[in-house]
Amino acid sequence: MPRSRTEPGSHDLTTRAVDDALDLLEVLFATKLPAKAERETAKEKMKTLPRVERAPAKPATAFQVVFDTTSEPVDTDTGKVTGPQVESFEAMWEQIEAVVPRHELVAAIAALFELTPPLDSDADETWRSMLVGRFGTVRPFLKLLAQVVDFGATPEGAPVLTALKSLPDPMGRKKVGPAEIDTDLLVGSWRRLVLSAPHLEPGTVDWKAYTFCVLEQLHRMLRSKQVFAKNSSKWGDPRAKLVDGEAWEQARPTVLASLGLPGEAGEHLAARAALLDGTYREVASRLPDNAQIVFDDGRLHFAVLEPESEPASLLDLRAAVNAMLPRVDLPAVLLEVFSWTGADQAFTSVTGGEARLKDLHVAIAALLVAHGCDVGYTPVIGGVDALKYGRLSHVDQTYLRLATYRAANATLIEHQASISLASAWGGGLVASVDGMRFVVPVPSVYARPNPKHFGRRGGRPGST
Repeated sequence: MPRSRTEPGSHDLTTRAVDDALDLLEVLFATKLPAKAERETAKEKMKTLPRVERAPAKPATAFQVVFDTTSEPVDTDTGKVTGPQVESFEAMWEQIEAVVPRHELVAAIAALFELTPPLDSDADETWRSMLVGRFGTVRPFLKLLAQVVDFGATPEGAPVLTALKSLPDPMGRKKVGPAEIDTDLLVGSWRRLVLSAPHLEPGTVDWKAYTFCVLEQLHRMLRSKQVFAKNSSKWGDPRAKLVDGEAWEQARPTVLASLGLPGEAGEHLAARAALLDGTYREVASRLPDNAQIVFDDGRLHFAVLEPESEPASLLDLRAAVNAMLPRVDLPAVLLEVFSWTGADQAFTSVTGGEARLKDLHVAIAALLVAHGCDVGYTPVIGGVDALKYGRLSHVDQTYLRLATYRAANATLIEHQASISLASAWGGGLVASVDGMRFVVPVPSVYARPNPKHFGRRGGRPGST
């Protein structure tokens, strides 16, 4: 029997669908679109780099002549001021044209204006202009975004939500006027791209650029919950879960007692403010004597902290642990694991034959090291038949493929589950990279790269 819309299961499905849709929107604007725009920007910069490198030389030479011929040098010993080398504007130009012809200087300045951003530009203008060229990516879902998702907003996010709902109206029109958009949302380089793009006719705006401006602001407001989806659990209004009215009056004594808070907020805030002021004054009083902190142009700079010396107990423990660890080669470790688990038996021939080569497990261990360490065949080639180049190449092509890797991994995971210590540490879904432990069990839309290390690339399990 079909479910009605009011049944809990139907509501949960709608909530999950909205969560997934907004998750994809977040990935699109946090990673995908900026990454492609930045790559295109980098390519364009590489194309214009030779011209940019050559163009400044001639104006720089000309201005050096201007400074040299019009400045009034001062003798530091006597204090005597010497007049400029030239007495007229025409004489100065004669000096300039002696080193840079006027027509070459005009061409170089024109090239600089063409290749460099305007003075009132910002660092985002170039990739934002590239982003506008990808309008086809967002056009299909513009109408659905405002129609299907029931958005709400705080007073700060209301203008962005209003602009989002108005985006479908001018769709398909060739000319859109400034009165049809909210110019207050045009921050930074978006104002130039929307209102002053070179291709615009007088009295019109670039509606595609305005669309991306609104979507960028929507993405920012969604993350700060100033715009929210009413039928979403992840992207919903955090205020909706606050207890209010009679329910709060009943729960209030218990909550305040458990948190150790007074009945009135003013008393608590006054105490916090006094504590914060006292802490601020204490820290400020120590700043003049603190050589580790420097104020430069209104910015606070901390000196690099020197590492503390390691205690003797730690050094002794490290030496004891190192002494207990056996000195073995990596291939030997793999061979020992094969003997425990039989994982090497999962590597079967692509031909389906049951006969196995002599010392096949040795060749497989060598190949796993070669591929895992990305060192190629040369370091693992040896004198025995199993480690000769021809055997390694044959085994690589015949036995190592995605299906056998998966089968071997399944064998290892199954064996690991039988180890009590491994079970105590978790279910095998905990990764450890550079000392950080985290769980990313399956490929997921939620996985993100860290732009600091990987740039704006697509996420994958284990990205940190």
